Amino acid sequence: MAGLMEASQGSEIWLGQGFEDSRFELRDPISPSFHCPICMNVLNDPVMCRNNQHYFCRACISKHLTNTHNCPTCQDELTEDTLVQASRIVLEFLSELRIRCDFFNRGCRDVMKLSDLERHVSMCGFAAVKCSNKGCEVLINRQDKLHHEAEVCEF
Repeated sequence: MAGLMEASQGSEIWLGQGFEDSRFELRDPISPSFHCPICMNVLNDPVMCRNNQHYFCRACISKHLTNTHNCPTCQDELTEDTLVQASRIVLEFLSELRIRCDFFNRGCRDVMKLSDLERHVSMCGFAAVKCSNKGCEVLINRQDKLHHEAEVCEF
């Protein structure tokens, strides 16, 4: 999963917003044309520079534009207001890619179309949730929460 992560000292570290290539189940590598030049990952919620059609993850280019008002690829003037939605063909291509669940490392083996990922993740039984018993700080899989709280938790 990508995004902002809080470091132990309270500072934030930018991890990027695209999807790592290793999450996709493909015979051939995904073309560099479908990678964000900022985070170097497969585009997530792609938008483009209106003049030269350079594609970026929306979150990556938004973060970039807080520091400058230029396209990082062609240096044309660029703002949030001048970003353009990615073309339909790009959106359709990306939506059909088969990707592993965000919680693959927690045990979920589901693979789905990228267009179905958000819905799956919102109800995945392998999502990390915190025990709701007072004093317990344990993170467990969503599917194990009731069992943990009723039979395992010491709080």
